[in-house]
Amino acid sequence: MKNISLLLLLLSVSFNSFSQVKISGKVIHPPKNAKVSISYYDNKILTNRIDAGSTQLDGKGNFQISFDLNQSVEGDLIIDNQMTMLYLVPGDSLFVTMDFNNFDSTLSYSGKGAADNNYMAKEFFLGLQNLSSSYSKFSDEVLFTNFIDSVENMNHQFFNSNRSDNFTTEFNKYIIAKNKYRFIDSRYLFSLKIDIQSMSVSEKIVSAHYFDFIDKIDFNDQDAVNVTEYQVALIRYFYQKHDGKTRSLFSDTLPEAERNKLIFANNYNYRKSVTKGKVLDRVLSEKMIDIIEELIDETAFVDSIMNDFRSSCKNPDYINEINQNYKIACALKKGLPAPDFTLVDDKGEKISLSSFKDKVVYIDFWATHCVPCLGQMPKSKVLMEKFKDNPDVAFIFVNVKDDMNTWKNYISKNKSKGQQLFANKSESKILETNFNFDGIPHYVLINKDGTIIDSDAETPGLIEPQIRLLLQQ
Repeated sequence: MKNISLLLLLLSVSFNSFSQVKISGKVIHPPKNAKVSISYYDNKILTNRIDAGSTQLDGKGNFQISFDLNQSVEGDLIIDNQMTMLYLVPGDSLFVTMDFNNFDSTLSYSGKGAADNNYMAKEFFLGLQNLSSSYSKFSDEVLFTNFIDSVENMNHQFFNSNRSDNFTTEFNKYIIAKNKYRFIDSRYLFSLKIDIQSMSVSEKIVSAHYFDFIDKIDFNDQDAVNVTEYQVALIRYFYQKHDGKTRSLFSDTLPEAERNKLIFANNYNYRKSVTKGKVLDRVLSEKMIDIIEELIDETAFVDSIMNDFRSSCKNPDYINEINQNYKIACALKKGLPAPDFTLVDDKGEKISLSSFKDKVVYIDFWATHCVPCLGQMPKSKVLMEKFKDNPDVAFIFVNVKDDMNTWKNYISKNKSKGQQLFANKSESKILETNFNFDGIPHYVLINKDGTIIDSDAETPGLIEPQIRLLLQQ
């Protein structure tokens, strides 16, 4: 009897962990046949965008979307070509109104969760995020520092003027953490020269005290662990305070693989020594992603780190995620068969990866909205031109998470060569999983026998020597 009661209790706890969120609204001056969609971002190590639901405005501009949610998350509400940010708590029941012709300035929420989202709407309209991303417009350190200080001051004033006793507990913690760390990344990125075309990053010369802002980061802020701005701030902290100096600790006369193992182990152990609790779980998990990606062929080393990680991390969801990532990465080791796929080309014909057997295959996963992807396209054209008379090489461009018409227009306008293929949302998700990537552009090099050479291959400007070497074999 006790066992049955315990089972019923556990089932009840599990069931209650999910609560429905309902979002409905009224749009004044609605566009004809406008689509409404809601998405949110989960709190996994490899963050996923979840499509919560979509519908169309009815003839009077009304809509309603409901979905289950088990955690408080950031989200997006998109109506036709307009977007605003949301903060969603399980059990929220929101009613939103706006004039589509003045979308951002007329957004207003009522119902459960209204205080959180009215704040989000006002902040979005203020444009602080866009202002904080203006670092590339500055070359002078003092001018930029004064500017970003003024933006941060505006943010504090806005928060103090608009915070509400009606905020949910979850949102109150979230927005305090967000405000605490939201300008760290802008300050850090100012110190870098980023060349989108070449995908290269170099450091600017800044004053000796420029990075003092890094010291203000609390690397054991347990309440902030699921806030994106804090996660990014930690990445900047660890690189600036430790990781950026690690390579110089080990002799460059060592074999590259051995040196890399020492560097990654050092970075992993540093995180383990200076963090605790939820923060330790998070940063070790993030570092495991890097280790698995970079050193997957070093089986004994990765296995030993994995064993330490499983005993050190106390978050079972993170452990399961890393275990799954490791399993997929192991299937992409050099010499193993490449995962097959079948996608449509611009004429609607189905093309399979396996149909390119007996050729060296270079795959480019990309999207029309990805600036670094487009920046690499001229180099891809140069690369393909060098092999245009060689029938033993195939260049496959797989468009992921994009709009089919936008894709077709792009490849038509640019007279794109190579094998052009399109993956819809579900196909894109499968490809991301099977080829173990979460960002684009992503490149894969496959041998003539259909086996993996490199599942995280070099960019088009650097891959030519490897292709030529494979052709000679």
